[in-house]
Amino acid sequence: LDYHTCPAHKNIMSVTATAIRSEVLETCLQDLRSASAKVLMVEPVYSAVGRAFSSLNITQKTSAHGFVVLQSDGNVNVTLAAKGVVYLSRDFLLTGKMEEDKGRFCEELKASMDYFYKLTGGDAIGQIFLAGTGDLKVWVEHLEHAFNYALRFDVANLPNAGNISPEILSTLLVAFGLALRSLGYRSPFGEIKLLPGEERRTGLQQFLTFLGIECVVILALFAMVRLIGFQPYLMSLKAQEEAILRPVIQADPGFAFKTLDELTMEKENVRARVGQLERFFDDRIAPPDFLTAFGQGMPQSISLNDILFSEEIMPDETQTGKRKKRLKVQGNCFLGNAEKEAGIIAAWVKALPGKKDLADYFSEIKLEEIKRGKIQGRNLTSFSIVGE
Repeated sequence: LDYHTCPAHKNIMSVTATAIRSEVLETCLQDLRSASAKVLMVEPVYSAVGRAFSSLNITQKTSAHGFVVLQSDGNVNVTLAAKGVVYLSRDFLLTGKMEEDKGRFCEELKASMDYFYKLTGGDAIGQIFLAGTGDLKVWVEHLEHAFNYALRFDVANLPNAGNISPEILSTLLVAFGLALRSLGYRSPFGEIKLLPGEERRTGLQQFLTFLGIECVVILALFAMVRLIGFQPYLMSLKAQEEAILRPVIQADPGFAFKTLDELTMEKENVRARVGQLERFFDDRIAPPDFLTAFGQGMPQSISLNDILFSEEIMPDETQTGKRKKRLKVQGNCFLGNAEKEAGIIAAWVKALPGKKDLADYFSEIKLEEIKRGKIQGRNLTSFSIVGE
């Protein structure tokens, strides 16, 4: 429901009320939205037609006038107004059969005019305009004849367009009036708004207010997510950072003040040193494997006094850096018999090249020296073994 006020006489206001049933409005809105139409406003036919007539200066010649809009579904709207006040606006249906519709059209129009006369105290309608679909000229001729040419009927046309026929222009009159509303043109019969307030297009101020509220809500949401979701995780990361850096800072207080470039340079230096150590350990002989190889199968009468391992670059391999490995082992054998001691030593040395841990490093292991001597008053056999 909406209304429009207009001064009628001195100290008297005329109020035009327009209403539509809620279920009818909802059905129309659903049909339009199902066709992907964005409904900005709903207004009665007479508001749009009056706005179009006003922009074209059609109704200024008569103070009391009317207009009839025929629609393709057979619906006919009749509106009668005087001095900017709508006294009647009603619809009726045609059957589509011309002979039957002619009589009904005249009866409905005459009843509407009689009601208008009663409301206005006898004001006469000076002119009635026809617009919409159908053969409007035929209806104009029929109505003028039916009213004995006492009332003027005209077809309401938009300005002539070279590429659009007058018949099509007449059907566009309501659409033209609706378009003028969005351009700021006002209807002489009032700006009736039948679209519910909660569904109307908001103004700039309302839009900005809504946008501000949405921004505040989004910021509050992000703040809650940070406090509830991310803050514990950030605190955990901070604790891990302190646990990692605290020992480093204690050992080097200046570590916390070093730039990223300085830390990157130190990292590269440490990486180079680690590479050197890795190469060194890759090239060295593992002492446990080496000693185990000598200990396995060694007679109990033999004891080792000294084990010497050395590496030196070969003269003809200075470019490649290939090294020559050399092993020298010295020990004693005691059995109380020189022949037995010499035999034990010889047999043990002969078995050494067959051990894999030694053969991987030395291509030859031989007995370099064996001699009989006396140590701490005891006669025993000393020997020296060389591996290359």
